[in-house]
Amino acid sequence: MADLDIFMGNTAPRPTEAITSSGEPVDLSLASVRFRMRNTAAPGLKVDAAADVVDGPAGRVSYDWVADDTDTVGEFRAWWTVTIDGEDQDTPEFSVAVLAHAEVPTTGLITVADLDARRISYEDVAQAQAAIEDASAVARSYVSPVLDDVVRGGDPDVPQAVIPVVAGMVRRVLTNPVGLSMEVLGDYTYQAGSNAVATLLPTQRERRLLRRAAASFAKANGIAFEALGSGSAWMSGVLPVVSDDVGLA
Repeated sequence: MADLDIFMGNTAPRPTEAITSSGEPVDLSLASVRFRMRNTAAPGLKVDAAADVVDGPAGRVSYDWVADDTDTVGEFRAWWTVTIDGEDQDTPEFSVAVLAHAEVPTTGLITVADLDARRISYEDVAQAQAAIEDASAVARSYVSPVLDDVVRGGDPDVPQAVIPVVAGMVRRVLTNPVGLSMEVLGDYTYQAGSNAVATLLPTQRERRLLRRAAASFAKANGIAFEALGSGSAWMSGVLPVVSDDVGLA
């Protein structure tokens, strides 16, 4: 365990220390202090920034992280550089560990990383993961049993054409969860397109893409099934699409 543990991207806890010499506090009332940190696995400084003198006579200093300081997982060594009367003196190093949370097991057809790559916003990872699991379950229901046991990053992996479809379903849920179709503010009126107001149900075009991708995936992986929708996957790459009015049937 390091002297200071912090999770990647976090800005707390802050590094703080009471700087001493021969057991006595160093008066930093007229001093300037910098916080410096290096990655033990890479050359150069990861952080080299001004620190705060919290209590000059007591020698207490602290540093406020910025997000870039903790954007890399790894083991680091940090220290304070104290400048008094133009002379620099470094303190002994202490260890800092930037940690990553363990990956959450997923059964989704996409991952949170897929949302990030598409700049899809969400409040927190738990919310995003829940939306992914819901959208994946709905998408699988249209092509069952072809993708029932397929997960993102698995072997075999999710068909590439399925990923943007499920991501689009998740985007609608996260950005317009109640399915608003119009916004009016004074003289300003905004009308959303029909695709924007849907929630988890895939659009007609998305269902067509899902069925095409599932048919190709099943054939490539030797998955036997009788039909998707009302037609055989072996007969046509474009399988029948049920009307939007039918819902999940």
